[in-house]
Amino acid sequence: MISVRARVALILTVVVVAFILLNFAVIRAVMIPAFQSFEQDEAKQSVVRCVEVLQQEFQELDGRCREVVTYRQVQRLTTDRDAAAAKLYLEDMFKMHSLDVIYLCDEEGNVLFGEVRQPLESGGSQKMDVPSLPTQHFPARHALLQHDAGAARKTGIIMVKEQVLLVASRPVPASGFGRRQTAGTVIVGRFFDGPVAARLQKKSGMKFTLRTASGLSIPAGDMGDIMETGVGKPLVLDAAGHEYLVAGVFMADMNSVPSVFLEAQIPFKLKEQGEFAFRVTVIAITEIGLVLLLVMFFVFRRTLTRPLTTLNEHVARVVARQQPDDKTVIVERQPAGPVDEISRLSRDFDRLVTRLSEQERSLGEREQRLARQNSRLVELARSQSLAGGESSRSISEIIEAAAGTLDVEQVAVWLFSDDRSHVYCMDCFRLASGRHSAAGRRRVVDFLDYFEAVEAERILAAEDVARDPRLRRLADAELTAAGVVSVLHVPMRRGGRTVGVLTHEHIGQNRYWNVEEQNFACSMADLACLALETSRAEHAERALERRSRIMEALAVAAERLLRPVPWLEHAEEILGLLGRSVGAGAAQLLRFEEQAGGRLGVRSLSRWQASAAGNEVLPAVNGEVLWGGPELERWRVLLKTNTAIAGQARDFPVRERDFLLRNGVDSMAAVPVFVEQRLWGVLQFHGGEPAATCSGAELETLKTAATIIGEAVVRAEAEERRAHLTAAMSQAAEAIIITDPNGVIQYMNPAFTRITGYSREEAVGRTPRILKSGVHPTEFYQDMWDRIRRGEVWTGRLTNRRKDGTLYHEECTISAVRDAGGDIVNFVSVKRDVGRQVELETQLRQAQKMEALGQLAGGVAHDFNNLMTVITMNTEYIRLSTEEDTPTSANLDEIIQAAGHASNLTRQLLAFARRQSLEPEVINPNLILLEMDKMIRRLLREDIELAVVPAPDLCDAQVDRSQIEQVIINLVVNARDAMKGKGSLVLRTRNVTLTPGHPALVTGGKAGPYACLSFTDTGPGISKELQNRIFEPFFTTKAAEEGTGLGLATVYGIVRQHQGVVSVDSGEGKGATFSIYLPRAESPAPPAVPQPPDLGLPHGTETVLLVEDLEALRNVSAQLLRRLGYAVLEAENGAQALDVANRHPDDIHLLFTDVVMPLMGGQELAENLQRQRPGIKVIFTSGYTRTFKLKDDIVAGGGILIQKPYDPVTLGHKIREVLDGNATGPVVTGA
Repeated sequence: MISVRARVALILTVVVVAFILLNFAVIRAVMIPAFQSFEQDEAKQSVVRCVEVLQQEFQELDGRCREVVTYRQVQRLTTDRDAAAAKLYLEDMFKMHSLDVIYLCDEEGNVLFGEVRQPLESGGSQKMDVPSLPTQHFPARHALLQHDAGAARKTGIIMVKEQVLLVASRPVPASGFGRRQTAGTVIVGRFFDGPVAARLQKKSGMKFTLRTASGLSIPAGDMGDIMETGVGKPLVLDAAGHEYLVAGVFMADMNSVPSVFLEAQIPFKLKEQGEFAFRVTVIAITEIGLVLLLVMFFVFRRTLTRPLTTLNEHVARVVARQQPDDKTVIVERQPAGPVDEISRLSRDFDRLVTRLSEQERSLGEREQRLARQNSRLVELARSQSLAGGESSRSISEIIEAAAGTLDVEQVAVWLFSDDRSHVYCMDCFRLASGRHSAAGRRRVVDFLDYFEAVEAERILAAEDVARDPRLRRLADAELTAAGVVSVLHVPMRRGGRTVGVLTHEHIGQNRYWNVEEQNFACSMADLACLALETSRAEHAERALERRSRIMEALAVAAERLLRPVPWLEHAEEILGLLGRSVGAGAAQLLRFEEQAGGRLGVRSLSRWQASAAGNEVLPAVNGEVLWGGPELERWRVLLKTNTAIAGQARDFPVRERDFLLRNGVDSMAAVPVFVEQRLWGVLQFHGGEPAATCSGAELETLKTAATIIGEAVVRAEAEERRAHLTAAMSQAAEAIIITDPNGVIQYMNPAFTRITGYSREEAVGRTPRILKSGVHPTEFYQDMWDRIRRGEVWTGRLTNRRKDGTLYHEECTISAVRDAGGDIVNFVSVKRDVGRQVELETQLRQAQKMEALGQLAGGVAHDFNNLMTVITMNTEYIRLSTEEDTPTSANLDEIIQAAGHASNLTRQLLAFARRQSLEPEVINPNLILLEMDKMIRRLLREDIELAVVPAPDLCDAQVDRSQIEQVIINLVVNARDAMKGKGSLVLRTRNVTLTPGHPALVTGGKAGPYACLSFTDTGPGISKELQNRIFEPFFTTKAAEEGTGLGLATVYGIVRQHQGVVSVDSGEGKGATFSIYLPRAESPAPPAVPQPPDLGLPHGTETVLLVEDLEALRNVSAQLLRRLGYAVLEAENGAQALDVANRHPDDIHLLFTDVVMPLMGGQELAENLQRQRPGIKVIFTSGYTRTFKLKDDIVAGGGILIQKPYDPVTLGHKIREVLDGNATGPVVTGA
C-alpha cells in the first residue's frame, strides 16, 4: 500500500519535471538567435576597424609620395628627361621608401620614366613585365592624373595581373615663373602582399585580406544580393563549417568598379558564450526546479503528513505509557506488512482505550506518595524551630525528613562561603546510623564542572554518577569512595543567587529519580533556604545594631578630628570607639615609613586595648613594627589597592596564618589610610572577632573612618605647609603680591614695602598702577595682560616708580592661579629689585668693550714693534759708522728721534692693552709722588693750585716705577686740560680694602687691601654717557691738535696690567675724581742698589746663536753682533736652530731668540738647547709678552727678556751682562 507521503512526492515530481522542460524549450528558442545576432554585429564593427587600418596605410603611402615629389631632382627629370639619371633616382626611391611602383608622368599623362617591381618571398624584388601602367589603366584625363587646388593628392586601388595594388599620386610643381602650375605627376604604389598584410593585421589586431571579386566563391544569386547592399557597407558571409565568422566589405578601385573585397575572419566568441549561457541557464532552472520540489514537499509534509504522523506518535505514546513504578514500556506487537498512517491511527486509538484502565491504578498509587510528601512538608513548615529562627535545628529536621521520605542513605546541606571560593557542609544526616555531622569542605576551583551545573540548572539528577560528566570529578574524589551511585542535588537559591546545595546521595543499585521525587526535593531545598533566611534576619538585626554603634563612633570621630586642636590628641579616643563598636580587643593606628634597604616600616602613632585583648598583631622592635618581611608581601599589595584585609587566622595563607598565630591573634581586620592618593598608614583591629563578624558594609564604614583620618592628616599637613609658606613669603627678599583677576592687590609681603616704600594699608585694595613709571608704552602693558589672562607665565624687566618718585628696575614673574574648574582666580607676582644688577651689567659691558679694544691695540703695537726694531737697529748701525756733524748724521739722528717717538706711542698702546713688559719692584707710591713733585708742578699751569695729601701709613705696592710715573703724568695732564681757567688739583693717597660687590671691582680685580691714589680736579665734570667711553683708545673730546686719545686708555691698561683697578667719580659741573687702586705688596721694599756707570758699547768674542723669523731684523742684528766681535750662527725658527746647533761642533755661549716663531717657539727651543748644552745663556726678545713668562731655571741662569723695539746700545750691554752673569732683571725695556 502506497503511503500518503509517497503519493504527494510523486505528484510534486511530475509537476516540477514539466516546469523544467517548458523553460528549456522557451530559452533555446530565444537565447541562441539573440547571441548569433550579437556576433554578426560585432563582426561588422571589426570590418569597419580593418577599413580604418587600410585607410591609414593609404595615408602612409601618400606620405611616401609627398617625400618623392619634394626632391628637386624630380623637377629636373620632368624637364631634362635624362634616362640615366632617372634610373639612378628610381633605384634610390625603391630602396628608401620600400615601394613596388614608381612612375613619373608629364602634365599630359604620358609616362616619362617608371618601373613596377614584384616583391619576392626571399626578401628581394624583380622587375615585372607589365605594359605602361598609366596608359593601360588610366585614360589621359583620369582622376589620378588630374590635380587641382582642391584635390592635390589621389589614393586608390588598381588591379595588376590579378594582384591588388595600393597607389597614390601627387603633382610635381613646375619650376620658374611660367603659367604652368604643375610639371607632371608622380605615382607610387605597393602590392597588398604577405608583408603588407601581416603589418596591417598586426595594427588591426585581426586577420583580414583583400580579394578580387572574381576570386570569391559566392553563388551568383547571393552575389546579386550582396551587391545590392552597396559598396563600402559591411556584410557577413555564410561561415558554415568554419571555426570563425567571415565578414567583409566591397571596395571600388580607381575606376569606381567594386572589384576588391576586404575579407576579415573573426573567431566565434559570443556564439560560444551564448551556448555556455544556455547550458548554465538550463542547469540553474533544473536546480530551481529541484529546490522547488523540495520546498513543496517540505510544505506538504508540514501541513499534511507531519501532523498526521505526529498524531499517530502521540496516540502511540499514550498507548505505550510508562508504568508508574518502573521504566518499562508496554507496546503491543505490530501487525506484519505495510500500513499507512490513517490505518495506524485507527489501530492506536483502539489500543488507547484498553490502556486507560491500567493507568487509573498507577495514578492512585502516585496520589498516595504525593499525599505522604505533602504531609511531611506541612509538618516542617509548622515546626517551632523554623518559626523561631533556629537555623541549625531547622536544617537538621529538614534533612531527616528528606532522607526518610525518599529513602535516601545520606542527605546534606552545603553552603557557599562569602567569597564563593568554597562550600562547607552545614549539616549532614545518615539514615542508617541516624547521626548528624558538619565536617567537609569543597573548593569550587577543584570541581568547576559540578558547580557550573549547580549555578545553571534547576536539578542535578544522576542515575549513575560515574557516567555523568557534571559529576565525574566529584565522583572520582569523594562519591565513589563512599559507595554513592546515584544522586539528586538541588541548588538552594535566594533572590536569584545560589547560596548552597541540598544533596541526596543513594548507596546500592542505580536509582531513577521520578518527577514526584524531584519536586519534593525542590520543596525541601526551599524550606532550607527559608530556615537560613529566618536565621539571617535575626543576625541582620544584631548586625544593624552593631552598624549603628559603628556609625555613632564614626560621627564622634568626625567631630573630634574637625576640631582645631592637633588631631593626634583624639586618636586614642577614636580608636577605642571604633574598637568597641566592632567587638575588637585592640586597635592601632600605624604610619608607614621607608627604611634602609627598601623595607617598609610601620610606626605606631596611637593604640587602644580592651581589658581582655590578646597580643599585638605585629612584633615590636624598638617601638617600630617592620612590614618588609616576605610573609606580609600580599598585605602590602592589597593595602596599596585600597583593599581591606580581614578574616580568621585559619583562613589566611600559611605564612600569614603562622605569623598571626605566633602573636596570639585568631582574627584581624586592617583598613588602609590614604593621604592624597598615597598609602599613608593602616587602621588595624585585632583580638575578639572583628573579621569573623564584620560584613562588607561594616568594612566600608571602617574605610570611611580611615578616610576621615586621612583628611585630618591632609588638613594638618596643609596647615603646616601654609604656615611655612606664609613665613617664607614674609621673609623672602623678593617682593610678592597677590591680586584678583582684575589686578586689585589682595596681599603683599614686607619686601614689597621695603622696595617700593608703600605700606600694606597704602597698597592693598589698589592696583599695581601705583608703580607705573611712564617708561614703558601702553602696548607693553597690553601684551603683558593679554598673556597672563590666557594663563601664560609672563617674565620680564620693568622700570617702576617708588613712592618717593625715584625709578628702579625690577625683574618680574607673573603667574595665574586657577581653581578646580580651571578658571583664573588670582595672579601672583614675584618682583626682584635688579637696579644694582643693571648698573653692574652696564659696567661689565664697558669692561668687555675695553678688553676688546685693548686686544686690537696690542695686536697692532706688536706688529709695529717688529718694524720699529728693524728701523732703529739699521739706523743706529749706520750712525755708528757715520762721522759727527755731517748732514747724514743729522738725518740719522732725526730718524732715531722719530723712531723713539713711535716707540713711545707703541708702548702706550701696549700699556693700554696690558701687553707692556714690566719691571716690577716693591715701592711706596708716596715716594713716587714725592720724586715727581717738581715734574708735576711744571706740567700744571700757574693758575692751577696743586695739593698733595699723602697717607703716612700708606702700604707698599709691587709696581713698575716708570709705568706708574706714566699713569701719574697722564692723569695730571688730563686734569690740567679739563680745567680751562683757575682750578685746583688734589693728589691723595690712602689705604683701602675693597670688599666683594664694591663698584670699583666691576671691571676686574679681586677683593682685598689696596693702595689708592686719587686725582680730584675742579673741572666741568664728565657726563654719564662720556664716562662709558673715556678709557677707549683714541677717544678724546679735545681738538685734533691737542691730544691723541691715548692718555686715559694708557692709564687703564697699565693699572689693569698691575692687577689694579681704575674708577671715576664725576658728574656734570661737579669736577672729576680718578682713583687707581694698586694691590698691596706682600713683602717690604728692598734697599736700593747703586748702578755702575755706562762705560760705552762692549765687545766680545763668544759664539751667539741668533734665532729670528723676521729676515730684516735677523740680518741687522747679526751685522751688529759681528761688528762687536761675536761669532754669529743664524736660524729662521726653532727647528732650524736645533739643526744648526747640532751641526756646530764648538761651544755656543748665548742663545738670542724671538719668543713667537713658526714650527717651534723660543721657550721650547731654549729648553732643548739647555738639555743638550748645559750652561748656555739665553736672551728672549718679543713685541708681545702678555702671555709669556720666564721659567725659574732660565732666570736663575741669568736669562732675561728684551722687549721690542730695542737699540744697539741696549742690546750690546744686555748681551755682555748676560754673558758675564751681571744681568739686573728678568725683563728689560728696549729703546
